[in-house]
Amino acid sequence: MAHGDLLPYEKLLRFIRERKKAIEETLLYGGIGDFTIFREQRAKLSELTALEQELKALLDKVEND
Repeated sequence: MAHGDLLPYEKLLRFIRERKKAIEETLLYGGIGDFTIFREQRAKLSELTALEQELKALLDKVEND
């Protein structure tokens, strides 16, 4: 598969990483005043991490085929 064909996957992976970083910064440095919001942000971070791993696995498979 040509590199240009992988561009949408790479853009999606970059977007996921940017969202994860934003959530991590909010959790570490932001003023989350409510534990419910904290839990929601942690859940979003977990979902993004799982999505990132799935996308990386898919990219590896596509590149190796």
